[in-house]
Amino acid sequence: MESEAIKHLISIISVEYAKYGKLQEDASWALCNFTAGDPKYVEYALANQIIENLVAALDFADGVLLTNVLRSLNTLVLKFTL
Repeated sequence: MESEAIKHLISIISVEYAKYGKLQEDASWALCNFTAGDPKYVEYALANQIIENLVAALDFADGVLLTNVLRSLNTLVLKFTL
């Protein structure tokens, strides 16, 4: 978190990077793992617009990226409601 790598991963799942499908898949997978961890990671991701980018990605995501986006959203919803 200190290196702000997560902020970059969050930005990679935006439509600006849609032509880089594999990069988005990998970024979304890393974010799935990140948000599945400690609640402080969820708080960090929420504070850095992860929800907005994940929801926006639903408009263009498919395949593995879509699966990872849905997993991340599901994880965030479960952790946020607990």
